[in-house]
Amino acid sequence: MKLKLNFSMRILLITFIPIIGISLFLTILNIKGLSKTSDKLLEEELRNTGMTILQNYESSNTDNYEYKNDIFSKGDIKISEEFNYIDKLKEKTGLYVTIFYNDTRVITNIMKENGERFIGTKADPKVIDAVIKNGEMFYTSNISINGIECAANYIPIKQPYGGQVIGMVFVGKDRTIVDSDMSKLNTISFICQIVIILILSVLSSISIRQMVKVMKYSTNNLIKVKDGDLSIKIDEKMLKRTDEIGDVIRGTDNLIQSLRDILNNIIITSKTLEAFSSNFNESAENISGSMANINAAVGEIANGATS
Repeated sequence: MKLKLNFSMRILLITFIPIIGISLFLTILNIKGLSKTSDKLLEEELRNTGMTILQNYESSNTDNYEYKNDIFSKGDIKISEEFNYIDKLKEKTGLYVTIFYNDTRVITNIMKENGERFIGTKADPKVIDAVIKNGEMFYTSNISINGIECAANYIPIKQPYGGQVIGMVFVGKDRTIVDSDMSKLNTISFICQIVIILILSVLSSISIRQMVKVMKYSTNNLIKVKDGDLSIKIDEKMLKRTDEIGDVIRGTDNLIQSLRDILNNIIITSKTLEAFSSNFNESAENISGSMANINAAVGEIANGATS
């Protein structure tokens, strides 16, 4: 069975399909854009936090870093024993923090399953190459640490004198939290797109219904004209429309006016012909009467001549 669609439904489909298509396309682009932006913001958050931690140690004194008797320190600050500092940081921000001496963790707020701290372990080889060997900052959106998938940033710790890389500061965030936040943003973005589609759909529907209503109004007037009704008076609001529909309405009004003029001319012409016919009949009667008189006179003359 062939599906029949009226004019308004066709217009609605022509309008809605591009709106939905464009909205879906923009949603996909938006999700990708949000993902890149979110990753960039995350990188900045981790880097800034790491720089703040490092600056905290750098500004405390001008002594070199050293590792002696299993204690990593800078002057009188025993960095490897400042558990309270990094634990509070994790409590407030949810960020993992680790301080390395060379490539080995000496203090961290990452815990093992047995409750012990994840210290005495080595960093990933690619991190060691970038940070320890080359003295560069290193960011990765996904790295596994003690079975935890993290986004992580590593900053080299350099000696105040000489600039030798002595260790690094790690700041990381659990990927499950990152992905959850990203999922929320995508959901909000999707909901916004749906709301926009609904608003545009409603506005388009209202506009199309108004347009179809006006077209039906014009069609109904033409039908009345076809049936011989020329007493139609077009609504002034319709005549003042400045769009194509207004042109159609004004064309309909002009057609009605033209037909009225033609009809009036026909009526006037008909009346003129009727008057002419009446005068012609009267003249014919007068001529007929005159001819009868003439005939009578001729008859009398003829009779007189005979007698």
